[in-house]
Amino acid sequence: MFGGARRGSRYDLSHDDIAVAVAVSTRDAESIAEELRLCEEANLSFRSSEEAKGQVPERELEKLRLKAEFHYRAVSAYLLRDLKGNDEIPH
Repeated sequence: MFGGARRGSRYDLSHDDIAVAVAVSTRDAESIAEELRLCEEANLSFRSSEEAKGQVPERELEKLRLKAEFHYRAVSAYLLRDLKGNDEIPH
């Protein structure tokens, strides 16, 4: 799971590995569920956009692309807010 090198029966974890472990361990189930929901929404939007290439008019394709971009930005904003422990939603 982590990038640390294994030496015998012990793992040597880097500072980044520890930071990730702490961030993951301090998050609650509701937060993780919301993150997964947003990621699934973004994935579906992106998939729809990719599958529509060559199948729909350019204008419709652009709408799908913008929708996918919006969802990925929403995921990024949510993760940033969640990891900072900040309830403020960035604009």
